[in-house]
Amino acid sequence: KETNLDPNKLALETIEFPLENTLDQIKKVKGAKLCIDTGHVLAKYPGDYDLFELTKKYIDITSEFHLHDGYNFPNRIKGKKIEDHIALGEGQLPIKFLKLLYEKNFRGP
Repeated sequence: KETNLDPNKLALETIEFPLENTLDQIKKVKGAKLCIDTGHVLAKYPGDYDLFELTKKYIDITSEFHLHDGYNFPNRIKGKKIEDHIALGEGQLPIKFLKLLYEKNFRGP
Protein backbone atom coordinates (compact mmCIF):
# COMPACT_ATOMS: atom_id res chain seq x y z
CA LYS A 1 0.00 0.00 0.00
CA GLU A 2 1.04 3.58 -0.58
CA THR A 3 2.34 5.27 2.59
CA ASN A 4 3.88 8.48 1.25
CA LEU A 5 7.01 7.62 3.24
CA ASP A 6 10.34 8.19 1.54
CA PRO A 7 11.75 4.65 1.11
CA ASN A 8 15.25 6.12 1.20
CA LYS A 9 14.63 6.75 4.90
CA LEU A 10 13.73 3.09 5.60
CA ALA A 11 16.14 0.35 6.65
CA LEU A 12 15.14 -3.23 7.39
CA GLU A 13 17.11 -4.76 10.24
CA THR A 14 18.76 -8.16 10.44
CA ILE A 15 16.59 -9.80 13.08
CA GLU A 16 15.53 -13.30 14.12
CA PHE A 17 14.25 -13.82 10.58
CA PRO A 18 16.08 -15.41 7.64
CA LEU A 19 18.33 -12.89 5.91
CA GLU A 20 17.05 -13.97 2.50
CA ASN A 21 13.52 -12.92 3.50
CA THR A 22 14.75 -9.53 4.70
CA LEU A 23 16.59 -9.00 1.40
CA ASP A 24 13.44 -9.97 -0.53
CA GLN A 25 11.49 -7.30 1.37
CA ILE A 26 14.15 -4.70 0.57
CA LYS A 27 13.86 -5.53 -3.13
CA LYS A 28 10.10 -4.95 -2.97
CA VAL A 29 10.47 -1.39 -1.67
CA LYS A 30 12.52 0.66 -4.13
CA GLY A 31 15.05 2.71 -2.20
CA ALA A 32 14.81 0.76 1.07
CA LYS A 33 18.12 -0.24 2.63
CA LEU A 34 19.54 -2.77 5.08
CA CYS A 35 20.36 -2.16 8.74
CA ILE A 36 22.99 -4.66 9.85
CA ASP A 37 22.52 -5.37 13.55
CA THR A 38 25.95 -6.58 14.67
CA GLY A 39 24.73 -8.37 17.80
CA HIS A 40 21.96 -10.19 15.93
CA VAL A 41 24.36 -11.37 13.23
CA LEU A 42 26.91 -12.52 15.84
CA ALA A 43 24.12 -14.42 17.65
CA LYS A 44 23.22 -15.99 14.27
CA TYR A 45 19.61 -14.78 14.35
CA PRO A 46 19.35 -14.14 10.58
CA GLY A 47 21.24 -17.37 9.79
CA ASP A 48 24.77 -18.73 9.91
CA TYR A 49 26.61 -15.72 8.48
CA ASP A 50 30.03 -14.30 9.15
CA LEU A 51 29.60 -10.63 10.09
CA PHE A 52 32.58 -9.52 7.99
CA GLU A 53 31.52 -11.42 4.87
CA LEU A 54 27.90 -10.30 5.20
CA THR A 55 29.01 -6.68 5.58
CA LYS A 56 31.35 -6.85 2.58
CA LYS A 57 28.64 -8.41 0.42
CA TYR A 58 25.83 -6.01 1.36
CA ILE A 59 27.64 -2.75 2.21
CA ASP A 60 26.22 -1.11 -0.93
CA ILE A 61 22.63 -1.57 0.26
CA THR A 62 23.36 -0.90 3.94
CA SER A 63 22.43 2.51 5.32
CA GLU A 64 23.17 1.90 8.98
CA PHE A 65 24.59 -0.45 11.59
CA HIS A 66 23.00 -1.17 14.96
CA LEU A 67 26.28 -1.52 16.80
CA HIS A 68 26.35 -3.71 19.89
CA ASP A 69 28.01 -6.96 20.86
CA GLY A 70 26.77 -10.52 20.81
CA TYR A 71 27.90 -14.11 20.59
CA ASN A 72 26.90 -17.66 19.75
CA PHE A 73 29.05 -20.20 21.59
CA PRO A 74 28.67 -23.96 21.92
CA ASN A 75 27.70 -24.91 25.46
CA ARG A 76 28.06 -28.47 26.75
CA ILE A 77 25.05 -28.20 29.05
CA LYS A 78 22.48 -26.22 27.06
CA GLY A 79 23.71 -26.80 23.51
CA LYS A 80 24.36 -23.14 22.67
CA LYS A 81 24.95 -19.96 24.61
CA ILE A 82 23.48 -17.08 22.62
CA GLU A 83 23.44 -13.42 23.61
CA ASP A 84 22.88 -10.12 21.86
CA HIS A 85 22.42 -6.49 22.95
CA ILE A 86 25.40 -6.69 25.26
CA ALA A 87 28.05 -4.04 25.83
CA LEU A 88 30.80 -3.62 23.27
CA GLY A 89 33.78 -5.72 24.29
CA GLU A 90 31.66 -8.36 26.04
CA GLY A 91 31.06 -10.59 23.01
CA GLN A 92 32.58 -11.56 19.66
CA LEU A 93 32.62 -8.17 17.89
CA PRO A 94 36.28 -7.37 17.20
CA ILE A 95 37.48 -3.78 16.98
CA LYS A 96 38.75 -4.55 13.48
CA PHE A 97 35.10 -4.51 12.36
CA LEU A 98 35.18 -0.71 12.65
CA LYS A 99 38.31 -0.74 10.49
CA LEU A 100 36.34 -2.64 7.84
CA LEU A 101 33.66 0.08 7.82
CA TYR A 102 36.39 2.68 7.41
CA GLU A 103 38.07 0.72 4.59
CA LYS A 104 34.71 0.35 2.80
CA ASN A 105 34.19 4.12 3.16
CA PHE A 106 30.89 3.62 4.99
CA ARG A 107 29.21 7.00 5.49
CA GLY A 108 25.83 6.07 6.96
CA PRO A 109 22.43 7.37 5.94
